[in-house]
Amino acid sequence: SACLVGSEMCIRDRGYTTMIGAGSICRLDVHMKEAIGSGLYQGPKLMPASRDLMVAGPLGRRNKDKVAHISSDFMPIICDSKEVREAVIKEIDDGAEIIKTFATGDDQFPNADSQEELFSLEELEETVKTAHERNTLVRCHARGKGGIENAISAGVDIIDHASYADDQCLQQILEKGISIVPSYYQPKRYLE
Repeated sequence: SACLVGSEMCIRDRGYTTMIGAGSICRLDVHMKEAIGSGLYQGPKLMPASRDLMVAGPLGRRNKDKVAHISSDFMPIICDSKEVREAVIKEIDDGAEIIKTFATGDDQFPNADSQEELFSLEELEETVKTAHERNTLVRCHARGKGGIENAISAGVDIIDHASYADDQCLQQILEKGISIVPSYYQPKRYLE
């Protein structure tokens, strides 16, 4: 947490007044907001993200035994779509102001690649519905086109990456007022 505190102070010292969490483990964003609010540390206004809401593998290959070693304190692992609503409510009750979820995998991690869907459209819709009922935003990791389309259809507020978005996806994102947080590092690495 000393590193996290250093980051918060560095951000504040560079003139940033607000920071929006992009997903955290072990509720670090929430704890940092509490520390800043109590005066323990000076920092920017912080909108804390939930722990990463993750599923136990891509659609059709979910296996709770494969992820049993991951502590639920680290991140909630959803094995069944019936668990989505409960997980979102818990994160909000624990102080999250933005829910982080995953429409697709990522070529950098073994769970699923960028084109494989993790949360189904129905699970993303349930996430958005539950969060929005509680005035909480939803951000979604989505690299592959199918996951981006699901995130758009579900009505997420922010799409992280959108690496393989085509013109039609970008037009729908624009029309719906969804924000994109692109990442340039991964595509740059692949091009080098």
